[in-house]
Amino acid sequence: MPDAELAEIIDGLHVIAANIGDVERSALERVGLREHCEP
Repeated sequence: MPDAELAEIIDGLHVIAANIGDVERSALERVGLREHCEP
């Protein structure tokens, strides 16, 4: 697999991970638990 292709896949995974993080944050906010989960 060429490096460029691999880099593209990794970029896609970063986008997916960021989206999951956003969904998780908004779900926590809805439940009101965000302040308990922040470091």
